Amino acid sequence: MSARRKSLRVEPYGWNLYLFTDRAKWARFCSKRGADPFADLFKQAEAAVGMTDWNAEHCECVVGVFDGDLATLAHEMTHAAIAILNNAGVKFAATNSEPLAYLVGYLTGECARSIQPKARR
Repeated sequence: MSARRKSLRVEPYGWNLYLFTDRAKWARFCSKRGADPFADLFKQAEAAVGMTDWNAEHCECVVGVFDGDLATLAHEMTHAAIAILNNAGVKFAATNSEPLAYLVGYLTGECARSIQPKARR
């Protein structure tokens, strides 16, 4: 899998999502965005197959999927969707899960080809 980066504007929420398949590029991008390079986030990323970090003040998520697995992508997109919806004040629960389900589906679908170029959308 070649290293890719995808940028996605998530409307109507006004967020930017950045997806990386290369761990080092993900870490550099997070550092440039103000994340502390010695924080637990980076220590966890050394062994993780995927990581998601977000900055609600700047309305952006930085996602890394390092193993090329669509299941990892869906997992990380769930973290991103929760951050985006929480920031927007959208309430969701087991009895009202559609906002979360739709956003996870959208984000995963938009990013799938960056993980597996032949993935169907």
